[in-house]
Amino acid sequence: MIRRHIGKFLAEKELLENGNIKDPEPYCTHLKAATGFDYEPAGYLVDMEPDFYALDYVLAWAGANTLRLVLEQEYGKGWFTDVRAGNFLKEMARNGRRYSLDKALDLFCNRKPVLPDMADA
Repeated sequence: MIRRHIGKFLAEKELLENGNIKDPEPYCTHLKAATGFDYEPAGYLVDMEPDFYALDYVLAWAGANTLRLVLEQEYGKGWFTDVRAGNFLKEMARNGRRYSLDKALDLFCNRKPVLPDMADA
């Protein structure tokens, strides 16, 4: 799904730069490159989102991956059973939406969002 949404973002970006929303080629090309599957040009507009929405998914996956890496490093692979990890997550959640993803990860984890290594995926 990460690869698919990266492909969708690249297609959205190219369509915006071209200004030719009626051209399905960027969608078909970027999604095939990202996933290895062929995409039908006839249905591309149904799958496209406005305002780089696909990028929101990619950034969320990067944030979740970074947080998981920090939790595993600090509390081990079974972090989800560790009360200290729960307290850490409660502290993060207590701030609600006060911080952007980048700022929250920097403040609480001293890290930047990073996608999982998909070299072998």
